[in-house]
Amino acid sequence: MQPAILDVSPWLPAKALTVEELWPKDQTFRVGEPFSRGLLIKADSLKASQLSQLENLQSQSSTFKIYADKLEEQEK
Repeated sequence: MQPAILDVSPWLPAKALTVEELWPKDQTFRVGEPFSRGLLIKADSLKASQLSQLENLQSQSSTFKIYADKLEEQEK
């Protein structure tokens, strides 16, 4: 593991990290109608509770209204 970089926040001491965006296959997009997507974050050598929450980053957009579902965490 490498030491933390002071300018990086939050620092995630993971051996590997992947982020995957999930879209329903049968979803149709129409202007003015809501749509759903999911984000799957996988980290090697971290607990689920150590991963950053993305809700604050998503709500910074002034173009879209974001409503988050309940967070699901799994550890293997």
